[in-house]
Amino acid sequence: MSKTRFEVTREVLLPGINLIEANAGTGKTYTIAMLFLRFIVEHGFLIDQLLVVTFTHAAAAELKERIRLRLSEIYHCISVEKTGLDDTTSQWLQGLELEESVVLQRLKTALLDLDQSAIFTIHGFCYKTLQEFAVESKQLFELDLIGDSRSIRQQLADDFWRQTIYPLAPHEGAILTAQYDNPTALLASINGVGGGVTVYPETQSLTACLTQVRAAKDELKCQFELYLHTLSEAVTQPFFKKTFQAQFLSSHKAIQQWLTTERLTFPLEALNTLSYQGVLEGLNGQKFRTTKTQIGLDRKIDYVADLGIHFGAVEKVIETSEFAHITLRGLLLAYIRNKEDAVLEQIQSASFDCLIGRLANLMVQADGITLKKALQKRYQVALIDEFQDTDQQQWTIFSQLFAQEKHFLYLIGDPKQAIYKFRGADVFSYFNAAKLAHRQYTLTDNWRSSPRMVGAVNTIFESQDNVFLLNGLSYQSCQTALSDEANCFKSGGHRLPGMVLWQLGCNAENSSGFLKSTNAQMQISVAVVNEIIDLLTPGNAFEKSIEGLTTAIAPKDIAILVRSNAQAIDYQNLLREVGVPSVLNSAKSVFETTEANEFYLILQAIAQPNNTVLLKQFLTVAWLNVSAPELISIVENDGLLGQWSSRLSEYYLIWKKQGLLAMTYKLLAIEEVACKLSSCSAFERKMSNIFQLAELVQTAETQENLNINGTLDWLQRSIADLKYSEQELLRLESDEQAINILTVHRSKGLEFSVVFCPVLWQHNQHVQKENSVIQCHENDLMVADLGSSKFEDRKQLALQESFAEDVRLSYVAMTRAKLRCYIGWANVRTKENSNRSALAWLLFDAPVNNSALSDDFSRQQGDLQALVSQHSRFFEYHLLPADQSVSHLRSIKKTPLLIAPEKCIRDLKTLWQINSYTGLATLSIDEANEGKRDNSEDGSIEGLVTPVVDQLPKGSRLGNVVHELLEKNAFSELAKHGDSSFKVDQVCARFGLKLDRPALMTDLLQQVVSTPLNEQDHEFYLAQIDNQHCIKEMPFYLSHAQINTQQINIILGNEVTYRSLTPKNLVGYMTGFIDLVCLHQGKYYLMDYKSNYLDDYSSAGMIEAMRTHNYGLQAWLYSVALTNFLQEKVPEYNYRSHFGGVLYLFVRGMEPDRPGSGVYSFLPDADKLQQLTRLFADG
Repeated sequence: MSKTRFEVTREVLLPGINLIEANAGTGKTYTIAMLFLRFIVEHGFLIDQLLVVTFTHAAAAELKERIRLRLSEIYHCISVEKTGLDDTTSQWLQGLELEESVVLQRLKTALLDLDQSAIFTIHGFCYKTLQEFAVESKQLFELDLIGDSRSIRQQLADDFWRQTIYPLAPHEGAILTAQYDNPTALLASINGVGGGVTVYPETQSLTACLTQVRAAKDELKCQFELYLHTLSEAVTQPFFKKTFQAQFLSSHKAIQQWLTTERLTFPLEALNTLSYQGVLEGLNGQKFRTTKTQIGLDRKIDYVADLGIHFGAVEKVIETSEFAHITLRGLLLAYIRNKEDAVLEQIQSASFDCLIGRLANLMVQADGITLKKALQKRYQVALIDEFQDTDQQQWTIFSQLFAQEKHFLYLIGDPKQAIYKFRGADVFSYFNAAKLAHRQYTLTDNWRSSPRMVGAVNTIFESQDNVFLLNGLSYQSCQTALSDEANCFKSGGHRLPGMVLWQLGCNAENSSGFLKSTNAQMQISVAVVNEIIDLLTPGNAFEKSIEGLTTAIAPKDIAILVRSNAQAIDYQNLLREVGVPSVLNSAKSVFETTEANEFYLILQAIAQPNNTVLLKQFLTVAWLNVSAPELISIVENDGLLGQWSSRLSEYYLIWKKQGLLAMTYKLLAIEEVACKLSSCSAFERKMSNIFQLAELVQTAETQENLNINGTLDWLQRSIADLKYSEQELLRLESDEQAINILTVHRSKGLEFSVVFCPVLWQHNQHVQKENSVIQCHENDLMVADLGSSKFEDRKQLALQESFAEDVRLSYVAMTRAKLRCYIGWANVRTKENSNRSALAWLLFDAPVNNSALSDDFSRQQGDLQALVSQHSRFFEYHLLPADQSVSHLRSIKKTPLLIAPEKCIRDLKTLWQINSYTGLATLSIDEANEGKRDNSEDGSIEGLVTPVVDQLPKGSRLGNVVHELLEKNAFSELAKHGDSSFKVDQVCARFGLKLDRPALMTDLLQQVVSTPLNEQDHEFYLAQIDNQHCIKEMPFYLSHAQINTQQINIILGNEVTYRSLTPKNLVGYMTGFIDLVCLHQGKYYLMDYKSNYLDDYSSAGMIEAMRTHNYGLQAWLYSVALTNFLQEKVPEYNYRSHFGGVLYLFVRGMEPDRPGSGVYSFLPDADKLQQLTRLFADG
C-alpha cells in the first residue's frame, strides 16, 4: 500500500486502522495534539472517550501539556483575540461547518475535564484497565504495581532448583550443575526472553536426557582406553602446545575417575579439552603454518585425521550433557512463565510485563469478552504514540479493541527509529500492523533541522535502495520546513554545511591504514574535545541561527552521542580535564553512587556509636578527609577514639530527636564536608548526591514511620536494588548548562543544535558473542533458541537483524542534530575482515564494503571526498591527524565553588552565620508530653478530617504542592472548581507526588480559599482578596548583632505556642519566606500554610501542633520581619491600627461552611513584639 502525505488539519478523519509514519523531526507530538483537538471539536467526542498511549511517563506528561496548551490557545483566540493562530490552524477553523458557540462549548468542556483525560503509558493503561474493570477482568481490586519482578523470578528459580536438582542422585546433579552451579547462574542463562515468544527446542523430559548421558558414558567407558592410547602417543610429539600437553594429563585422569566411579564432579572442562575441537586447538600453530597450497587450519585437520582417533564417544557425552543443560534451562523458563503470574497474584501485585500479558490474554479469551465490550464502549478513539516500540502482545491489545469499523485507531511512529529490541520492542509488530492498515500516511515536513542538515541525512539514506535492510521499510526523503537563512550554523557570518565527515588518518605502522579500535576511539575523542573547545572559545566566531535569532554556541547546545555508559564517562573525564562542563544523561540512580555507600557507612556508625569497627570504617569515608597518618594515630589512641565515639553519640541523639535530615545537615556543617570535598573534580556532583540522598532517606523515614534500624535497612535495600523511581535519578541544576553526553538510545526524542557521533564506525558485537539465547524472527514472529539444532542458523538471522538495528541507530543519532552533525570514521578492521559497521554500509560503495583488497584508506577517502564534491552545501570533509593533543580552554574553565587551601593560616571558624526559623527550631527544648515527632508537617495520626483530605496522601510532598499552587495561582481562580488554569498534575510531578485523583487536590484548594478566616467576618476569605493586595512568599533578611537564645526565651517564655530554646549565641542574618502577606479592610495580615494531620482541628488541637513544632517561634520572628517592612513602606504606620494579626491555616481542617475552621489566629502583644524587634535591631 502506498503512503499518502498526511496533512493533519486537512485529512478526513476516518474509522479503522490508520498508520502514520512520522519521520524524525516532522512534528509527531504536534500531530497527535491536533488529532486530539479535531476529534473533540469536529466529532464532539468527550475527553474521556479518547485514549492516548505513549512510551514513557515524561512523554505522557508532555503530550497532556501540549494538548492542554492547544485547547487553551484556540479557545482564547476564538473567544477573546480572534487572532494569533498559525495559518494552518486558522484555515482549519474557518473550514469548520460548526457554530462558533458549539466549538467554544466543546473546547471549554474539554478544558474543564482535562484531568480526566486518558493519556497513559502502555503499563499505565493496562494497570488502570485491570483495576477499574476488576470484575470484568476477574482481577484483584487492590493491585500493587512493581516495576521490577527480578526478585520474584529469583524466588521461582530457587524453588525450581530445590524441586528439580535436590531429588536427583548426586552424580546426576553433578551433570546438571557442571555449567550452572547455582539457581542465579541458571536464571541468568534465560534472561531477556519475553512473554509470548516461542522457545526452541521444545522441552523434553529431564530424566530422558540424563538416561542419554548415562548411555553415552557407558559407550565412552568401553572405548576410552583405545582412545587414550592413540592420543597419548601423539601428544608426546612436538606438534602440540606445551599448555595442551600439561592439560592432557589432568584431563584424562578426571575423565577416568568419572567413568570408573560415581564421581560427584562432572568433568565437562576435561571432556572439552579432549574433544575434536579441543585437540585441534591444542596443536601448535607454528608447526602448521600456511603454505602456498594449504592454509594452516586445513593442515591441522589433516594431521588429526591421520591420527585415526575416534572422537565419537567423547563428543556424544558432551552433546548429551549439553542437551541436558538446555532442557534444564527450558524447564526453568516454562516454570517461571507458568508460576510468575500466580505468585504475583498471591501478593496482590503485578509487574509491568505481567500487566501487558494479562490484558493481552484477556483480549483473545472468552473470559475477556465483557471487558472488551466495556472498553470499546468507553473509548471511541485510540491514538498510539511511538508505535514502532510496541510488541506483539501490545498490538494484540490494540487490534482486538480498536481495529473495528466504528472505532478510530491511529498508530503513529517511525520504524526507522525502532532501536529498543533489548527492551522487548519488536519492529515486526509494526510491519504486521501495516499489513492490516486501512490507510497509510507519512509526515515528511521536517520542523527540527536546518535545510543543510536535512539534505545531508537525505543524501546518506538515499544511497542504498534497501538501506534499512528490512522488507517494508524504505527511506522517504524529508522536505525542509525551515528557511536556510534563518536556521543554520555559521562561522564568521558564513553558513556552513550541516554534516562534517571526519576520517582518521592512516596508521603509520600499517601500510594498509588499518587501525586498532582502542587507539582509534582515543584519537577521535581528542578530536571531539578540541572541536568543542574551538566552538566555545570566544572570538572564534562560531554561531547558531534558529528562526532568525543568532547567538554564540553554548555548552548546553552540544551533545556527544556514544554507545555505552563507559564511553560516556571517558568523554566526561576528558572534558573535565580541559575545564569544559558536561553532564551524563543517564538513568543512573543516586543509590548507585559512591556517596550512597559512604552515606550508609556513616549512618551505620552513628546508629552504633560505641562499635569500634564501625567507627574505624566511618573515619575512612572521603567526606571526612582523614589522612592515613591521622587515622593510625586515632586508632592507636583510646582517648581520640573515645572523642570520636562521643561525637557519633551526639549525632545519634540529633537523629533520634530531630530526624535524619537535621542530623545530616549538622554533620555536614560540623565536619566541614563541603570544604573537604571541594578539591575533588566532581565536587558539585558529590554534594548534590549527598543532599539528594539525605532527602530521599528522610522522606522514607517519615512516610514509612521508620525507626533508626528500619531506616538503615531501607537504605541498604535501595542500594542493593537496581530498580529506581524518577525521584531517585541523579540530579544537578547546573547540568542544564553543560554539554550533554548520552547514549544514542537515550537521545531518542531529544534534539541539540550540534551533535557529535564519534563511535558509529563501531558495530554491536553482542549477538556474535552470545551462546546462550538467540532471539530472531521467523515468519515475522519472535522466537528464542536456547540451543536447538538450528541455533547457528538463527544466530545468523539475529546478526542480520542486529546489523539492521545498527543502521536505524545511526539514523536516530544523525537526526538529533538541528544545525550541525559531526560523524567520525575510523578504518578499524583486520587483514582478513573489513569494517562491517552500519556506518560503512551507509558511507561507502559496495565493493569497498565487501572486498578485503580494495577496502583501504585511499578508496574510502575518495568516496568521502566525492560525497562532499557532489553535495558541498550539505557536507564537509576533514582528515584527522593520527596524533592529537588536547588544548586547554582557559576562558571558560569552571572555577570550583569551594577551594580547599593547602595550608590555613588563620582560624576560619566564626559565630557569624545565616539563621532561619527552621534552624532555630532545632534548638527547641524537649517536653515530656511533646507528642509524636513529625519532621515534615504530616504525622501519621488520622482523626476527624474532612472526606477530601482523608483520601489525600501524607508526606511533605503534599505540603510542597499545596504551597506551590497557592503561591503561583490567583486565589479567585482556585475557587473555580474544575478550572484547569492551574496545573495540579505538573506541580505534583515536580515534587514527586502521585495522586490517583488529581481532582482531590482541586477540592482541597477550593476549600482552603473559600473558608472564612474568622467567625465574625464571613467575607474575609482568600478568594475574596485581590491579587494586588497580596505578597506571596515574601523573602526577608534581618541583620542582627550578637544575641543569645536565652534572651528570646525571656521575652516569649510564657507564650502558649512557644517552646524555649537551648542556649546559643547568634550573630549575622535571620532569613526566611512568609507564605502570605495580605491587606484586608485596611489591615495587614501574616499567614502561613500548614498541611499537618491533627487529631482534631479545634483550638486546643491547633495550639498543641503550634507548640509541638514551635510554630510560635516562627510566628513571632515573621511578625518582627513584617513589622520592619511595614514601617518602611506604609506612611504613618501604627501597629495597633495597621497590623491585623497572624493566621496559621491548617489546610486539611478548613471547611467553607464552618467559618474559622482549621485557622489558628492571634494578635502578637505589642510590647513583646517591640522588645523582640529591639533585640534583633540592637543585639
